[in-house]
Amino acid sequence: MTSRRGSAQVWFWKDDGGGVRSRWGVDRESIGSQYGVSMESRLGWIAAGRTISDEDLAIVEGHVKKKCRGVLDVASRCANGHPEVIRYYPMSKDAEGKATAPFPTLFWLVCPEIIRQVSVLEARGGVSELEARLAEDPDLQEAIRRNHESYREERWSLLDDDDRQTIDERGWRCVYDEQGIGGIADWRYVKCLHLHYAHHRARKNVIGALVEEIAGVRLCR
Repeated sequence: MTSRRGSAQVWFWKDDGGGVRSRWGVDRESIGSQYGVSMESRLGWIAAGRTISDEDLAIVEGHVKKKCRGVLDVASRCANGHPEVIRYYPMSKDAEGKATAPFPTLFWLVCPEIIRQVSVLEARGGVSELEARLAEDPDLQEAIRRNHESYREERWSLLDDDDRQTIDERGWRCVYDEQGIGGIADWRYVKCLHLHYAHHRARKNVIGALVEEIAGVRLCR
């Protein structure tokens, strides 16, 4: 997949492998009219520490087909500079900023082409295959344990003092203390290849590295 920036639109081109190319784009002028000068007027509550640009957010929302109120930043970009992975604030809130639920998944794949490639591996039994390897390999178990712990620590570090107090008051602390990558509670299981690959692209993850190897993930050049 390739792309072009700097024109009136942000265009993406996808090659299906057989020489057929399709494209889609985000109109820069519509981005401006959509977002205006106040993000708050469009989204309501916005996560503290949000640094993602309006343009990147428009691209992300175009991919996932919904508004993304809790996005913090772009955690990984492709070779063309477009978002591959975003990082989310680890608590769901309503438009007024009131906490509604824990949100244990920090990193999300948003590149449609990478999602497609990982989904192919998952559909052919990739989760079971990697769980079997994990069960048989103590070194892999130790490596993924470290990945879960670093993910958990980063997630907690992003929460402000008021939200940490809310977590304790509502009895949500076990979610943040015990659940790792993507909310996985039992670290013997993989759960979802997209979760691990998103973490791998953003930080490094041993399961994500295996996903890339087995699926032969092709990244933008």
